[in-house]
Amino acid sequence: MESTSVRAPVEVTVEIPSGSRNKYEYDHARHRFVLDRVLYSSVHYPCDYGFIDGS
Repeated sequence: MESTSVRAPVEVTVEIPSGSRNKYEYDHARHRFVLDRVLYSSVHYPCDYGFIDGS
């Protein structure tokens, strides 16, 4: 049986890269991503954290 689903690329924005404690956010005034804060703990994010653009 053939699949009828269509695969298309999904654009995502990563705010915290895997293994990092740096949190980035989009600055609308500057039109770029800036360092928002550093997570001060021994814990780091084990995977990329972000969102699907346009959702």
